[in-house]
Amino acid sequence: MSGKKGDFLKIIKNLDDALVEPAVKAGNIASSILSFVHNSLCYPLQIYNIYAEEKIKAYKDSLEKKIKAKDKEELVLPSMQVLGPVMDGLRYNLDEEYIRDFFTNILINDMTKGNKDKVLPSFAFCVSQLSHDDALFILLLRKITSDSIVSLRVKKRDVVTGNYDVLGYILAPIKNFNFVPSAVSCDNLERLGIIRLCYDKVVNNFDSLDCETIFARFKDNYEVGLDCQIDYDVIVLEVTNYGRLFIDVCTSDDVDLRLNVTSISKVDG
Repeated sequence: MSGKKGDFLKIIKNLDDALVEPAVKAGNIASSILSFVHNSLCYPLQIYNIYAEEKIKAYKDSLEKKIKAKDKEELVLPSMQVLGPVMDGLRYNLDEEYIRDFFTNILINDMTKGNKDKVLPSFAFCVSQLSHDDALFILLLRKITSDSIVSLRVKKRDVVTGNYDVLGYILAPIKNFNFVPSAVSCDNLERLGIIRLCYDKVVNNFDSLDCETIFARFKDNYEVGLDCQIDYDVIVLEVTNYGRLFIDVCTSDDVDLRLNVTSISKVDG
């Protein structure tokens, strides 16, 4: 098994070239195009390259610790169709903690004999299309054991025309986090096949939810004009089979969301 672990460490040591190259190219391109601009405008790009190298070293050290913590008998070589997209995604997401962790969890699971069959090549491509808020949404979904989630669809309605825009979805089971996934995040996760919005599904135990109290917690986070009002209806948000597997592979229980009741900023409707 020492040979296998040596192969893994070689992969880690080769991360430098894989991760640094885009940053270096970006710096060169920027220098060529903006050569007529004062040096002070190029300086942040030069600083970023140094910063990226520091991030890469920290990431390599972290990944090495995670690999060494694994049982030697459980370690297997990662599939290239997983390793390649993961490395490509890491190049541009070293500063995005949650997304970076998603990529890392995919890689670690693909290197673990008992979990390898759960890792689909499409997972890395899905992660590369997530925003920071999308990642937070997925981490919240991990905390909900049910795959059918009662949600309050928050809408901004024009009192004159009656037309409305969907602003976000309040996940009723989540009571400790003041974070409302946006309509855009829901659309993106639905597009990726992670969730499904069920508008015609019967909501069981609707009366016991105290939706007015839940809605009141978030209502003031939205700013609307004089001709608009905030309202909601209740729908079911389902996590698909693909989505549940994606969440299990890409996330872990030890993540610290660092969200609290003051973390959400006002939403300009």
